[in-house]
This record gives sequence, C-alpha cells and structure tokens, in this order.
Amino acid sequence: MKNILTNIDFKRFVEGDELVFRKIFDGYHQILYRYAYSVTKCKFDSEDAVQEAFVQLFKANQQIKDISHIYPYLFVVVKRVLIQSFRKKVLNTEFLNSSKLTWSENSHCTEQQIEFNDLTSFLTSIMNDLSEKEKEAYALNKLKGLNYDEISEYTGTSRNTIKNQIISASKKIRLRLAKYYFLLLTLEPLYISIFYLWGYSMDVKS
Repeated sequence: MKNILTNIDFKRFVEGDELVFRKIFDGYHQILYRYAYSVTKCKFDSEDAVQEAFVQLFKANQQIKDISHIYPYLFVVVKRVLIQSFRKKVLNTEFLNSSKLTWSENSHCTEQQIEFNDLTSFLTSIMNDLSEKEKEAYALNKLKGLNYDEISEYTGTSRNTIKNQIISASKKIRLRLAKYYFLLLTLEPLYISIFYLWGYSMDVKS
C-alpha cells in the first residue's frame, strides 16, 4: 500500500494534527470500506468497523512508529472489529433463536438477511458432512462438556470409537471452515454455534 503522507505529515500526525488525520481518513477510507463490505455484505457493519479503526488510530497516534505502519494498523483493527461483530451475532441468543433462523425485523441491514441465510446454509452443509454418530459425540463433547469416558458410558460406545468420532468431526469442520479464512478466525465459537444454528439438541442424563 502506497503511503499517502510525507515525512512532515507523519510528524504532524504523531503530534495530533487533525488536518493530517483527515488526509489519512480520505486516503484509506474507501479501500478499507470495500474490504469490510466484501466480508460482511452489510453497509452498516462495514462503515462501523472502518469508523472504529480510525477512532483507534487517532487514539494511538503516538504509538505508530513508522509512516508505513498506518495502513496495516487500520486494516488489522477493521478485521478485528469484524471478527468481534461476527462472534457476537453467532453467539447471541436472539440471533440463534430468532423465529427458527429467520432474521429480526430490527436488523440494521436488509442485506444481512441474505448473509444470514447464506451462513445458515453453509453451516447446515457442514453438519451434513457428519454422520449421526459424529454429530452426537461432537455435541456431547462441545455442548455438554462431557469427556470421552462419559460419552462412552452415555452412548454405550467404546472410548476409542468416541475419540475417533470427535476427531473425525473436528477435521471435517476445519476443512470446510478453512476455505473461509474469516470464519476460521472464529473457529471455536463457531464449533458450538454450528450445532445451535443447525438445531441439534439432546437431553443428557445427569
């Protein structure tokens, strides 16, 4: 990424010059927004992430040590905000339970309904890659927190078989998520959320 500031500009930026900060904003806003929108397909979330990145940059102006670090800093913050937003949506109870996978009427973005439907279809397709035994073992381990021995006793299946089923399910999920680097960054929350979104539940005896 080509620097848009001169060395003199950078010195003024470190000193808190708002005109230079505006120059940075004008120079990088659109490219950051396009990246965010390519991930979220939502104007509101994209703009929110970009705005937060510039707020963080303004606060951290004296921590930026080199002119070439400005854009990477902004990009990292945008990506982090998007990841945090995605986690909240996936793990939010209302999001997971809204009218059995229909979008809330209070959503900020009409585009999000399409995004949500795509996510649901994607997660459902992941679950379809698992056998019923793998789903059961994986859910008992990830959702209920049971260890191999407890699952073995509950299902009447050998401990080694349970272990292999969970490992197999984990590998299948990783392989699918690996195609979507953004989702891969939220891997652990998604593991659990996949089962909720897919509607997989069970009653486990205490």
